Amino acid sequence: LVRESDVLVTNYRLGVEDRLGLSYERLKAINPDLVVCRITAFGPNGDRARRGGYDASITALSGLSQMQAGEGNPPVSITIADISTGLAAATAIMLGLRVRETEGIGQLIDIGMIGATAYVGADAFVGYEGKPQLPALDKGQHGLGPCHRLYQTADGWVFVSALAAPAMQSFQQLLGDVNVFDQPATERLFAGTSTAEWLTRLSEAGIPAADPVVDPNRVLHDTPEFRETGTRIAVPTERYGILGQAGHAIRFSRTPCRVERQEPPLGGHTDEILHELGFDDTFIDHLVETGALPGRRVVAMRT
Repeated sequence: LVRESDVLVTNYRLGVEDRLGLSYERLKAINPDLVVCRITAFGPNGDRARRGGYDASITALSGLSQMQAGEGNPPVSITIADISTGLAAATAIMLGLRVRETEGIGQLIDIGMIGATAYVGADAFVGYEGKPQLPALDKGQHGLGPCHRLYQTADGWVFVSALAAPAMQSFQQLLGDVNVFDQPATERLFAGTSTAEWLTRLSEAGIPAADPVVDPNRVLHDTPEFRETGTRIAVPTERYGILGQAGHAIRFSRTPCRVERQEPPLGGHTDEILHELGFDDTFIDHLVETGALPGRRVVAMRT
């Protein structure tokens, strides 16, 4: 597999790959063109290099759990580190393949989950002399200020984002005699009218706004624009038939993306890969029976 592969990704505590015989030096000796992406919690150096970490624990350590809590509140439980690390790994692997394409050799790429959280916390993690204080989420977790926050309406909620100067001016004009910075008066004004009416008024004034009360399990499937833009797609799967899921976040005009099948479940390609390597069903069955293969080939349930 190492001889024929372009990329190997590992996600162990530092040192586990060496015990498994997957050290970079050994892999490089087999295939010097291989790009190896080694993901650990804290990276390969420092006192915590060999410590483990999980999505929520690394997110908490990054400070993002506190940033999302609201002023004076205890930290909230959020999970961002896994997503950030995935973005970092995908980007780094593409860069590694590009270097291989131009210079003709692979390399080892190290990614620490704690550092990868900078993908979503970059504005807070950057420091320089004279840097202004970042706006903080209020204690009620409604927003960052009167022009960027949740307002309760007569029948629900509406989120207003009028941070740009023109939008802020339009927002003040829409409120009329009520000063946008008079929070109690602004809240009373919003509470007297329905969400739908406020969305109409805000839209006509050119102010970004949205109804935040949505079913997160349905919004992807029920929003027409998602289907029209390909953000929501339907993919045939062996196990579930036609499955609706998120589509392409990025679109290329010359090389359009296509999703032709669902990503495989654990062990979904095991038999296929072992057959390519020259092993027959008898030997594969032996690996399963002895516990060498934890998964098993997936049988199609329905289409």
